[in-house]
Parts: sequence; C-alpha cells; structure tokens
Amino acid sequence: MNMMISTLNPVLLGLIADVDAMVTADESCLERRIADRLKPILSTPGLLRGASIQFRQEDYTLNVLYSDPAGRWAIAAVAWLPGQKSSIHDHQTWCAFGVYEGEAVEEYFCATDGTATHCGQRALPTGATGFAGASCDNRQAAIHRLGNHGEQPLVSLHVYGCDLGRGASSVATKFDS
Repeated sequence: MNMMISTLNPVLLGLIADVDAMVTADESCLERRIADRLKPILSTPGLLRGASIQFRQEDYTLNVLYSDPAGRWAIAAVAWLPGQKSSIHDHQTWCAFGVYEGEAVEEYFCATDGTATHCGQRALPTGATGFAGASCDNRQAAIHRLGNHGEQPLVSLHVYGCDLGRGASSVATKFDS
C-alpha cells in the first residue's frame, strides 16, 4: 500500500531512502536514530504535500505513506482531531515519531498485573520527536499513549518496524487504565 512515490515531497523521499539504509544496515537503537533523522525535516513546508491525509471523527487515522516492499518497515502520517488519543500500549517492534502540525501529549504508564498506572507525561510541540521499542538500552516510553489534547488538528509522522501496508501493527499489548 504505497502512495505513488513520485507524488511525495523530495525531503520525504530522502527520509525513505535513509530509513531503508538504516534498516538494511541493522543499526543498533534504530528507533532513536530514526527519531533523530525525523527532527530536522518536521519543519519542512509542504512535507506532506501530495499525500492524502484523512481525518475521521470517530478515531485518529493512520494514513500509510510508504511500506517497504520487503515488509520490514513503514511510514504513516497519523491524523488526530482534538480529543483523540491512542490506547495505552507498548510495542512489539520499534517506532519513531515526530509532530508535524499541532501539539501532541505523550503519557507514560507503569504496568502492574495488566493494569497501567499513569507515571508522567510530556507535551510534544511541532518538531518534537520520540521513540518506543526494544532495541535501545535506555528505553523511552515502554508503555505510552499519544493524543491530541489541544483545540486544533494534529498530524504526526510515524516510522514503524512492521508492514502497515499489509495490516501489521507495532502494538504488542493494549492496557487497561
């Protein structure tokens, strides 16, 4: 499920090439490296021009922009209306993300007996990045929830170590709060 590559912004095409090279090289702490690579491009005007970004009233929307033909990774633009948030979850694979438009809130949770307890949060303004996954020694956001607590729509860019184009998910476990 790839968009026509020719319609994507050249900066986004550069990200695709760089992520592919990193995944192929099997670099350590991939999610942190990809989050670092996302940071400078999030302020690019028209970064998502040519991409069809859809919002839905009932829930946030995962808009797949690119899926690696070998099924190793994918890029999605996630569209959030005010008040929308993900479930409390952890990841079975790596994930890097950055805020393109708007402001997100990332909440952290500690799990005890299958129940998640709120442990903290941080505001993520436009340009902020984060990551989750198991390949970094110093794991960030092992259990977290992202959401739009603001009054304006939010668009975040996510790079996942799974094949979203074929319906895969990076989420391992959804927790009760």
